[in-house]
Amino acid sequence: MLFYGNSSNVVGDIVYNISSMNEKYFRLATLQPPNNIGYLTDRDFDIAYANYILQNDIPFYQFFMIIYPLYMGKDVYLISGDENWNENLIESILKLIQQRYGYEGFQVTSQEDYLFLSSRTSDFDPGYGLINLDQDKNRFFNLDIIMRERFGTSSGFWSYSNDGEL
Repeated sequence: MLFYGNSSNVVGDIVYNISSMNEKYFRLATLQPPNNIGYLTDRDFDIAYANYILQNDIPFYQFFMIIYPLYMGKDVYLISGDENWNENLIESILKLIQQRYGYEGFQVTSQEDYLFLSSRTSDFDPGYGLINLDQDKNRFFNLDIIMRERFGTSSGFWSYSNDGEL
C-alpha cells in the first residue's frame, strides 16, 4: 500500500523523502518540480508536473522507485513537509500514481491510521493501469541498466533486478 505523511509517522517497508527537511530517509530529489511550473494553477501544475516526470529520464526513474515496490507488494511511505507547497506536490504525485497505475495513497497521521489502513484489502485494481505499468517497468529496467553502466552501483540510485528482488 502507498502511504504518505510527515516524518513523525513513518510506517511501511520502504520510505522515501519527497519534500521534508528530515535527512534521515532517502530523498527523491529530482521529484522536486522545476521553478517555472510553481506558479501555475492546480490543474495546470498537475499536467506540467506529470509531463516533467514522464518526459525526463532521471525524474521518471526516481518516480518509478515508488511504483516498483508497490508492484512487488511492499508498503511505501512518502514523507512530505508541512508547508502548503508540499501538500500540492504530494497531491500531484498521488494523482499521477492513481491515474496512471490505479494505486491509491493514504495519509497516515497516527499509528492507528496505519493499523486501520493496513488491515484493508489491496488498493490495486488488477485491470487498471497494467498497460502503463508494463511499459513503464520496461523503461525503468532499461534506465537501470544505463545507470549501472554510467554511474556504477555506488551512484546513490537503488538498483532493482529483473527477477523482482529489491
